Amino acid sequence: MDHANFLEQCKKASSLVLTAPAGADGDSVGTQCAFYEIFKSLFPEKEILIVNEDPCPHRYQFLPFTEYFKTSEDLSKEGWAQKEHNDLWICVDGGPNRLGDKTTVFWKNAKARGQVDHHKVSQSFELDFKLNNPDAASTTEIVYEFCQHHRIALTSTLAQSLYVGLIYDTGLFKHSNTNPKVMRIGAHLLESGFNHTRAAEKVLMIRTESNIKLAQKILSHMHFEQEGRYVWATLTQKDFQDAGAKLEDREGLIDLLFLTENCEVASLSSEVEKDKWKVSFRARRLDVASVAKSLDKDGGGHRLAAGCSISGNEAALSAAHSAVKALIEKAEWI
Repeated sequence: MDHANFLEQCKKASSLVLTAPAGADGDSVGTQCAFYEIFKSLFPEKEILIVNEDPCPHRYQFLPFTEYFKTSEDLSKEGWAQKEHNDLWICVDGGPNRLGDKTTVFWKNAKARGQVDHHKVSQSFELDFKLNNPDAASTTEIVYEFCQHHRIALTSTLAQSLYVGLIYDTGLFKHSNTNPKVMRIGAHLLESGFNHTRAAEKVLMIRTESNIKLAQKILSHMHFEQEGRYVWATLTQKDFQDAGAKLEDREGLIDLLFLTENCEVASLSSEVEKDKWKVSFRARRLDVASVAKSLDKDGGGHRLAAGCSISGNEAALSAAHSAVKALIEKAEWI
């Protein structure tokens, strides 16, 4: 957490690009919006870009600066790879091994690379510098500490971006990573005067019609294993097509599984393309980051909330569930 070196590295760069792992969530979007505002204020002469594998999900587009989000495909169409705008890339809220194929090409061509993250990672990445604090509740908490260290004023827009990441990763201050420090940060951010009710509703509470249709699918075929300690469900490509849903419409659906009586571990598997599954885990007392890592070398996340990818047909997915159940049976509970 060398704040001074982080700022010095950003000062040296002629251009700054913010990126995040594919499958944006509230913390990664909030972090990118916050840094965009900070860098525009500190370095008005520099080119600042936000570049991800996919467009910004609709639910976060109420945040200022999301209109500047670009996709790697956008840059390729613009012939951006031939231009000298690849000085410094900063990956936030996750590892650069999960950026996505198109974005990874740009990342590898960057002259310098940095990372800002609160995940406990076992992989080693080629980085020139980083801000990492696995004890932080969200990546935006790290950005908040950066602002405090350098006495950067918390405008209402900056505070809102930081708050979005904080409430997303703490589940509106109900997850186990909520502590007195987190609550004090939240209170400080609220003092800037943004509409926190609107922010919470947009990010975590309002459901799309497609999301509700996916919920119906889950409720109709959710599975209770081991006397309800392990609850899981799958969403196939056909389920998404029937619901007219995008991948981002999965938001919050794992709670339908996790918030059931006796549940200790929940998993939701979504077929993102034919025979390729994204699996999300939630747990109360089991290190599911290790579970995700055992299924996928690039898997991981937080101890009680993690994810991974699995390739193969539904038989391969069934084998993965069997592996998870075996791990639960011999688990060392936290």
